[in-house]
Parts: sequence; structure tokens; C-alpha cells
Amino acid sequence: HIHRVFENVTKHCKLKANSQNEYKGYVTVGFSDIPVFKSVDNDNNETKEGSYEILEYIEVTYYIWFKFVK
Repeated sequence: HIHRVFENVTKHCKLKANSQNEYKGYVTVGFSDIPVFKSVDNDNNETKEGSYEILEYIEVTYYIWFKFVK
């Protein structure tokens, strides 16, 4: 599992219905200058070639669920 830390996550999450300590919501995070591998698959050739390209900016939306424990 990958664990991420989201600052101010309580601003984006709301109390889950019928619960006293479970919260859920969405957080969108922007990333700059991301290298992305772009593959090329040639059906006539068994070799696969690809290259990297840099994306200037992308946004990723995370669904978050958490529970406060004592």
C-alpha cells in the first residue's frame, strides 16, 4: 500500500452518515513536470520501444476515508 499525507484533510472530508468517527471525501493535488513513459507497440515487430515525455501539469483526485482511533 502507498501511504500519502494530505495536509488539512479534515477540511475536505465530512462525517460519514450513521457514524461517529469515520470521515470521507476527495482531495485534488496538482503535480508539475511529471515524466510519463509512452510505449509504442508494433504488431509487426516483437520489440517494443517507447520514450518519456514531460507533462507540465496534471491533477490527481484522491478518494479519502479515515477513522479517528483512540
